[in-house]
Amino acid sequence: MNLRAELPPDAIEQIVAVVVARVLSELSTANAGRWLTGAAAAADYLGCSSKRVYNRLPDIPHVRDGGRLVFHTADLDDWLRAGSPR
Repeated sequence: MNLRAELPPDAIEQIVAVVVARVLSELSTANAGRWLTGAAAAADYLGCSSKRVYNRLPDIPHVRDGGRLVFHTADLDDWLRAGSPR
């Protein structure tokens, strides 16, 4: 089935504006961050080795849940943007 409709330019602009707003809303929700469990997951996210994460643990934002290390990606992103100490 073929469907064809002609719309005035202002209607097309309104449709585009609604679609863009929805996409941006979805992206902002998706980029809100997620929790990572373990040094290996944080290392994978940061693009380094688990050993480096353990060595830098005093500097890297994290919490402990019992014996588990837990990292939040938003915190890791902020830490990197702040110029993580080398």
